[in-house]
Amino acid sequence: MKKLGIFLLSLVIFCSSIVLCVSFSIQEITSRVVTNVVLDQINVREITNIVQDIAPEVSDEQLTILEEKIIQSEELNDLSTSYLNEFANSIQQNKELDQEKLKEQLGTFFDNNIDTVTKELNTTLTPEEEQKLRDTITSHSEELSQKVEQVITEKTVSLPKEQQTMLNLYASMNTLGMKLAMGIVIVLSIIFIMVISKSFYHWLRPVGIAGTLAGTIVLFLFPMFIQLIEEILSTDLLGKNVAIPVQTLKLSGTILLITSIVMIALYYIIKLFQKKNITTRNSQQI
Repeated sequence: MKKLGIFLLSLVIFCSSIVLCVSFSIQEITSRVVTNVVLDQINVREITNIVQDIAPEVSDEQLTILEEKIIQSEELNDLSTSYLNEFANSIQQNKELDQEKLKEQLGTFFDNNIDTVTKELNTTLTPEEEQKLRDTITSHSEELSQKVEQVITEKTVSLPKEQQTMLNLYASMNTLGMKLAMGIVIVLSIIFIMVISKSFYHWLRPVGIAGTLAGTIVLFLFPMFIQLIEEILSTDLLGKNVAIPVQTLKLSGTILLITSIVMIALYYIIKLFQKKNITTRNSQQI
């Protein structure tokens, strides 16, 4: 019964550790997918089209470099994250999207990328063209906001139940409450294992093993699975290379794995010292 209790609690720690790691990294992973699938097709090409209309002398190579810089920019990723969170929360809470907030964020995105455009093309654009570019992008901001609003509204209405479930899962995972809940579950499970084992160090081994298995999955298996998703998106859905960041996922997996290995090492070190102490006491008694 004692071993079964420790095993079940270790299983809880294993599952909770994986969920906690995913919770920390899900926003980074998902927002980049949203960027590649939706937003860059709506926004970035609009900007490069405006540049091409105003300054025909800008080469195709410059436009390609400019588009890549905007696609990889933090501003676009932040905008993707905001849209994704608003979208997921509207599905989860069954309420309308905050369109004004989305328009404001889109306007900020365009303002920031005007600087990106002018900096990238500062040797090509004349001062008059630069000013015209700023004026044109600013005037297009409202029009593009409406376009994005229309796309999001259509997606909301036509979204299949399976995708609604995925958005609900994302919204639940990407909360401080989820992170705190998993942290509390892990701590309580460790405490219960300590009580059951009735030892100040025996709990290190089962907890360490559970953490090592979870850390290995998060650090090695999950990135492999995400790479497979990248290939599917690149070849079957988008027809272009898609890079999904896994830095946070790998970092959390590394921390979990190292911590767990240290715990297992401590268990065997303490056990070794205890064994030596017992041997020494027995020798002295003889």
